[in-house]
Amino acid sequence: MCGPMAVLGAGLQIAGQVAGFQAQNAQSKQNAINASLAAQRKYEDTDRKFIYDTKAANQEGYKAIMEGREAKGTAIASAGSSGVRVASPTSGFIMSNINSKIAQIEDNIRLKSEDRKMARSGDMKSIEAEAKGRIAAMPRPSPLALGLNIASIGLKAYQGQL
Repeated sequence: MCGPMAVLGAGLQIAGQVAGFQAQNAQSKQNAINASLAAQRKYEDTDRKFIYDTKAANQEGYKAIMEGREAKGTAIASAGSSGVRVASPTSGFIMSNINSKIAQIEDNIRLKSEDRKMARSGDMKSIEAEAKGRIAAMPRPSPLALGLNIASIGLKAYQGQL
């Protein structure tokens, strides 16, 4: 059967199996924490870039709109000072052209804003998938495997193979 040395050997092997299980479990949990923290930092960086890009685009659009309104004001003042009626076909064409450009600028601002929002959403999904993949890639210890290893050690000790 099994002598005292076999029991002692089995006990040491079992303790090693349990310690290995606990270490692997702790490493797996720490990996999940690290992946979550890295994802959080990437979320913050993505948000910061989105806010910066949005502000820059809005300022650029605002400047273009103001330049368009200034051109419109200049055209009205110029037409008035030269004696042309503001409602004349020529000045109407100029005003229509300027208004069209202003509307085009506003539409471009809206489209670029939607593009940035969609890109941000895609970036966020990518960050989430990357974090989940990193967590899933870390092997988790199996309590069943631990139990089977312990049972195997006990059986070997009982059979005197240790």
